[in-house]
Amino acid sequence: MGESLTVRLFVRTQTYDIPCDPRQPAKWLLQQAKTIQRSSQKHAPPPEDELEVLFNRTSRQVIALDESIGSSISAMDVVDARTLLQTPDASFSSAMFPWLRSYPQLSSDSSSGLFFQQLYAFTLIGKRTPVSAAQRKHKHDRDAFLSLLHTLYAPSSRETHNRRATVPPSPVDPPEHDPSGFSDSGSDSSVEDSPAYPTRSSLTNEYSAGPQRIPAPSSPVQVPTVSSPSIPRTQNALDGMENVFDIVFKQQAIGMKLGADETKQFAIVKECFEGSEAKRYPEIQSGVVILAVNGQEVSGLGLSRVLYRLREAPRPVVVRFGRMSTRQLMERRKARGPW
Repeated sequence: MGESLTVRLFVRTQTYDIPCDPRQPAKWLLQQAKTIQRSSQKHAPPPEDELEVLFNRTSRQVIALDESIGSSISAMDVVDARTLLQTPDASFSSAMFPWLRSYPQLSSDSSSGLFFQQLYAFTLIGKRTPVSAAQRKHKHDRDAFLSLLHTLYAPSSRETHNRRATVPPSPVDPPEHDPSGFSDSGSDSSVEDSPAYPTRSSLTNEYSAGPQRIPAPSSPVQVPTVSSPSIPRTQNALDGMENVFDIVFKQQAIGMKLGADETKQFAIVKECFEGSEAKRYPEIQSGVVILAVNGQEVSGLGLSRVLYRLREAPRPVVVRFGRMSTRQLMERRKARGPW
């Protein structure tokens, strides 16, 4: 037996005949494969995976790098220098995970070897990608830009919110004569408040009969000029109401025929249709005035808007009725004059 052993070493796509000493460890042969790979790729980018395993194609087994070449390689055997993921044999798991050598029953089982091969692939995938200095600088600049935008626009948003919060809403306090303490339920639609009125005098005359939900003006300074003088007139107009009562309607169609009073300030009931929900209540008679819908005063809004609120109010809806006293009717007719 000679001292020299010729091994056919396969690196990437080419085969090399390498004479070697069979008493040398197998890792020397792996080092030769790495040297050949580097010399053949001087002008090419370095490979992503490093050669780490020697696989004997002839005997179909992985060569232990710490053992001698002669113990696992015969003359003219084809030895393939591979990466760990390129090795098809199940015995390569001991090369991936050295602690498996203490459990030979696991490394010898092909199913276990396949499992550890997949496990090793996942460990490579899960490695954290190093972040370059340029990427860190880009992230820092982006965060600084977003912080600048937040600093510039956040104060204006807060000021707008504060300005809207200072605008007093429509009067929601119940009148002094209200025994049940109704509050504004918010069922009024923003579409109702959108129409603008021609002059301040016409708006004051139209709303002089009672407190109502008026459109919030763009400037809070204008609010006291409209809402404050209407409060005493409202209380005086509603003080003469008699037989004030509330009725809850569950159906969408209530079944009342409404009309406007002589002063055009109140919506009064003209008739209750047969078979309707309103007909069930004997208190609702012709001439009864609608004072509030879901706690919102509707006196002075006009017939069309009262009808709108009754139609759009969510069911069940609470409607407050009342009847004007004879003395109040006479006073209002005298003040308005003959029509």
